[in-house]
Amino acid sequence: MNVNSLSDDPPPRRPAHPLAAVLLLLATGGAAVVVAVAGHVPAADAAILASPLAGVALVLLDGRIRLTRLMRRAAIRLPAAPLLVFAWSKTMPDSAGAPSAGEIALAAAFVAALGAGAFTYDHLLSLVTKRLFGFPPPPDRAPLVRRLFEGALRGALLVGTLLPLLFAVAQTHRLKLTTKAPPLPEFSAGCEEVRFETDDGLTLAGWFFPAKYRDTHRHSAVVVCHGLNANKENFHSHGLFLHQRLGCHVLVFDFRGHGESDGHLTTFGALERRDVAAAVDYLRSRPDVDPGRVFGLGFSMGASALLMAAAERPDLFRAIACDCPFGDLSAMARARVSGLPEWCRPLFLEALEPAARLYLGGPVSSVSPRREAEGLTTPLLLIHGDADSVIPCEETLRIHAAAPKGAGLMVVHGAGHAGSHAQNALEYERRVLDHFRRNDRLP
Repeated sequence: MNVNSLSDDPPPRRPAHPLAAVLLLLATGGAAVVVAVAGHVPAADAAILASPLAGVALVLLDGRIRLTRLMRRAAIRLPAAPLLVFAWSKTMPDSAGAPSAGEIALAAAFVAALGAGAFTYDHLLSLVTKRLFGFPPPPDRAPLVRRLFEGALRGALLVGTLLPLLFAVAQTHRLKLTTKAPPLPEFSAGCEEVRFETDDGLTLAGWFFPAKYRDTHRHSAVVVCHGLNANKENFHSHGLFLHQRLGCHVLVFDFRGHGESDGHLTTFGALERRDVAAAVDYLRSRPDVDPGRVFGLGFSMGASALLMAAAERPDLFRAIACDCPFGDLSAMARARVSGLPEWCRPLFLEALEPAARLYLGGPVSSVSPRREAEGLTTPLLLIHGDADSVIPCEETLRIHAAAPKGAGLMVVHGAGHAGSHAQNALEYERRVLDHFRRNDRLP
């Protein structure tokens, strides 16, 4: 028998297991539904968490990859997930808090599942493109030019669909930084740890600081809204001057996906506006709060969420002050991809839209405090530092140009992101206090 003729024969293909694959795919779909419903997890995240099962089902259906070989590869690569997440956690500033061990473990599991999902998707694309180009088995028998075209097509599909999804996942999923310290001593007397629910079933955590002089009368209250990658500890001191000089209650809370609140998703205000509304509804339910005298002070993402909540529900606030909000999320997205070559930025942003819809519930352009400010009836004060490198001051200027006549504007020279109070505390406090007092029904 000719040895060369034996070497030319295709290697034997293992029998596929279609029934087992179908059953496993059904189990994958069921697991994704359970995770999405029971854990308040977006459908896209539930699918990612279930993707390792889908990968195994694909192996069983294809029959060309040995399951033991796949498991060996996974065992080698899986330790990279917790190391990657741990390294990421060390990039967070100490002042913002620190993720718990459980949070790091959960994030590592998610990253590992995301890697398994990427492998499954790549393998599925490989099957489709090889069938499209009519590859004979095995694929390495195909002509070189055909293999190059297949590789280029698969690479383009992979980059054009998977990278935007990974970008959207990275932007909307952040490590939750837990509170490390109790409130300031000036605040701690009578502080209450509170919990309240949003209209979509999440439980949010907050600190309620009662008015300095408590009596039988109901007092006004201020809701303080923190920024992205922060928590109530980082921003509760910003309510101190209001607590002391207005004599009001102050509520500082963790947004969804932050601090001690439920959830692991950040939507840059698209859903966080619900958190703001839930905080006000909680305050109104308290017998010691005057329900018609609630004010809002927000920073960065919290400022944008505060503005959109006030525009959506004009009855929420007597007045709001927004420190360094962004005007349009689409503008922020363009800024985030500014490092890409100019010719591919529009293509990447266009490819990003389907992934954004999975998490935001609409296009990136739907998150626009600037546009919603056009119909705002709540008195507004806008504050921004002209040295802000995170959200340019121009974003606030655009909001001010769109807002109704009478909106206040304070540009602080030399102040960085959310640093206007630190840069010029006296003028900052005077402007905010005057704004709230002027719009309070009491003298």
